[in-house]
Amino acid sequence: MGLSGRCRALRLRTHPPASLLDSAVNVSESGSAHKSRLNDAFSSLPRLKVAAFLAGCDEAEFAAVAMATDTPASALSKAAARLVEENYLSVRKGHVGRRPRTWLSLTEEGRQAFSEHMDSLKRLTALGVTHARESGS
Repeated sequence: MGLSGRCRALRLRTHPPASLLDSAVNVSESGSAHKSRLNDAFSSLPRLKVAAFLAGCDEAEFAAVAMATDTPASALSKAAARLVEENYLSVRKGHVGRRPRTWLSLTEEGRQAFSEHMDSLKRLTALGVTHARESGS
C-alpha cells in the first residue's frame, strides 16, 4: 500500500532558498567560523527521519510515517515521544470509521528547530568544502 492519501500536502510556505556555499559559513571578526548549532533532538536517526518526512507535509498517519521512513512502529513511537517532549511534534488521535488512527505533525517550533538543524548541517558541509579548497584536497 502506497502513501497516496495518507499524508496531507504541505500548505505553501515561503522560505528563503538556502544556498550551500553563499553565506553558508558565518565568520567572526577573529576569522574563526561560528559553532554549528546542531539540535540534539534530531541526533537519533529515527527522530531525524520523522522530522524530515513531516517537514514535507502538514500531518501524516503514523503508519505512513513508519512506512516512508522505514522505521519500526516501536522505534517510531519512542522517537515521537521524545519529539513531543521537546514540543516539536503534535499527536492527534481519532478514528476512520471504527478504526483508531494516529496522526503526527511538526509544530511550528519543531519546523523552526528542524530548519535550523538542517542549516547547521549545510554550514558544516560548506566548511568541509572550504577546507578542501584551502588544503588542496
